[in-house]
Amino acid sequence: MSNETLTLRKTANSLDLILDRAILKNEITLENGSIKVSEKVSAATKRALESSIGVKVIPGGVLVGTHIGKLTPSYLELVRKRNARSLINQRYSQLGGYGSRLGLPTGDVVSDGKGGYKMDFRGGTIGTDGGANVWADSTLRVELWMVGLHCVLKQEVEDEVYGSITALMPSFGGSSVNIIPEFKFRHDGERIVNLGIKLYDGPPADLLLTGNLVEKDNSSEIVQYKAKVEQWARQAVAAFGGAVGSAAESMGADNGLIKDITGLLFNLVAGIFGMNDDPYTPQTINIFANDLISGNYGHYTRSYKSRSVNYTHAFDLTGFDDGNDKGIYTMFIDARVFNQSQRL
Repeated sequence: MSNETLTLRKTANSLDLILDRAILKNEITLENGSIKVSEKVSAATKRALESSIGVKVIPGGVLVGTHIGKLTPSYLELVRKRNARSLINQRYSQLGGYGSRLGLPTGDVVSDGKGGYKMDFRGGTIGTDGGANVWADSTLRVELWMVGLHCVLKQEVEDEVYGSITALMPSFGGSSVNIIPEFKFRHDGERIVNLGIKLYDGPPADLLLTGNLVEKDNSSEIVQYKAKVEQWARQAVAAFGGAVGSAAESMGADNGLIKDITGLLFNLVAGIFGMNDDPYTPQTINIFANDLISGNYGHYTRSYKSRSVNYTHAFDLTGFDDGNDKGIYTMFIDARVFNQSQRL
C-alpha cells in the first residue's frame, strides 16, 4: 500500500474515498476544477457519487467545481500530484527514460510553488502547469573524452601500440567502443600523444571506462582485435542481467563484477594473438554521477618534452612481451560538465 493511500485513509471523507476508487479504475478524472465522468462509469460508482453529492451523474458528463468543494484539501493535493506524476512519467518515457538526456530521477514529484508540479532528474527537470501541459528541460550535460596517452615505460627501443577504450553506461545498458589508432614511441621522441576521442555525451551517469592496449608486431590482427572488443562490450552489458537504473549502477560499482568483465576482455583479446602481438592487461575505472554533479574531481596536467595533456582522470596499463620486457602506459580522461538549459 502506497504512502499516498495511507495518507488518504487517515484524512479522507466518504466522497474522497469514492472518488479515489473511481479514479484508480479510470471511471472519473479531476480536471480544471471539475469532475469528468467516463462513459464507462460503473453503476456502483454512479450510485455512490449520486448519494454523496446529491445530484444526478451522467456518463460522459461533468460535475461542476462546487462539488469538488466537498473534497478535503489533502485529497485534492494527492489527486493533483498523482495526475502530475502520471503525465511526467509519460513524458519521461517518450524522451527515452533512463537513456534520455535527463538520466535517472533524483526525487519524487513536488509542488513548484506556482500551482504546478515538477520532478528533478540528474540532467534536468520535467514539470506540469497543474493541468495537462507538460514541459521538460535539459539543464546539465556531461562529456567524457580520452585526451591523451603517455608512454611511461617502453617495452622495446621503438614501441608501436594500438588499443581501445570502452564506456559502459549501466543505467540504461549502453556502451561505446572506441578504437585507439596506432602510435609509435621511439627511443628519444615524444612520449605523450594528444587525443580527442569522445567517450560519452549525456546527463550525469555512473560510467565504467575500460582501457586496453596492444604492442603491435603483426598488423593483420587489428581487424580481429576490434571485433573482439565489440563482442566483449556486448557480453559486458549482458553481465548486468538486464538490470537498469540505480540497481544496475550499484552492480557497476561492485569490484567483483569489474574484475570479471575486465578479465573477460583480456582473455578474448589474448586468444587472437598467440605469439604475435602482445596485449596489455586491461584496466577499468568508475566515474560516478554524483562526483560529476558536485565537481568532486581534480584538474591535472601531465607534461613530457614539448607536449602536455590536461585531464581529470587517469589510469595505468601494464604489459609484458614474450621476452618479459615491461611496458607502462597512462590513459588520460577529461570530464567536462556543462550547465545549460534547453527545452526538450
